[in-house]
Amino acid sequence: LAGKPRGPRLKTLVIPLFGADRIIGTFPTALHSDMRHLVEMLRRNKLPRLARERLAALEEALAGCGSDGGSTPAVGRNVAELRAQMEVWRLEGKSGFDADRYYDAARVSGYTEHNRGSQEDLACRTLQLSSLETGPPKVASFDRGDVETREKREGLLVMDLGCGSGLSTAAAARLPGYALGTIGLDLSSEMLRAETWDEMAAELSPLAGERIKCDLSHRLPFRAGTFDLAYSVAAVHYLAQASFTRSAAQRLDGLLGSLRGCLTERARPCTFQAFFTKDASAVSKFKEASERNGWALCDLVLDRAHGGSGADR
Repeated sequence: LAGKPRGPRLKTLVIPLFGADRIIGTFPTALHSDMRHLVEMLRRNKLPRLARERLAALEEALAGCGSDGGSTPAVGRNVAELRAQMEVWRLEGKSGFDADRYYDAARVSGYTEHNRGSQEDLACRTLQLSSLETGPPKVASFDRGDVETREKREGLLVMDLGCGSGLSTAAAARLPGYALGTIGLDLSSEMLRAETWDEMAAELSPLAGERIKCDLSHRLPFRAGTFDLAYSVAAVHYLAQASFTRSAAQRLDGLLGSLRGCLTERARPCTFQAFFTKDASAVSKFKEASERNGWALCDLVLDRAHGGSGADR
């Protein structure tokens, strides 16, 4: 018996992207791997590493998706339209970000292992810019014998804004010669349950392992004139983005207004390490918010710009 020739097997492609499952379209299953690669490269703002004929096959699949009336249409008729739709999703994901939904135990574990070392180095550099010594205390010897005195540094109460799994908090707590009582603040419950906090709690340092769940875009939950220093590693740049209910200016005012009130009169400079490369207006938003909230100085220090993307830290 002569049968009707079967066409390629079609299946709807769904990819987790920017905090939600996104339907890309219905394509031949043989193209799914290349389509996933294309989407991932677009997400990273990079060129896909595919031969010309394979890219042409994806363009053809996007253009023909849904033309039979029975399959799910693609989100774009070509790669350019797919890229544009992904930018819309990216903005939606940023404005409606849910930290507890995004960070599960596996993602927190991966984040912590990936950032060990680099996160601590950035935290130490941030603390240096806040006028703290990160090297060992100086030792002075006297001529009359083997008596030594070790330089004593003061005890300070410190907050780590956007502490994540505690890598940057631990870097402050372990600074030699200081007695830093460091409290971590983060929006993710799972981040605040990471094993890193148990490691810190076992150490003999003031307030070791103390952390609070807190949205940095709202008023900080502390009394006035309490802290000697605040710092942040890879967190505050998100405040320069609007959410569904509040503008970027409102979110920045929530942090900078209440933070200034939480600091003592003799507080050290506050240093925020951030990534501003993809938002040209972020620095000006921070400066305007600082001026509105009475900060004497807000300036950008380009320090340790590194990595293939050239992101400014």
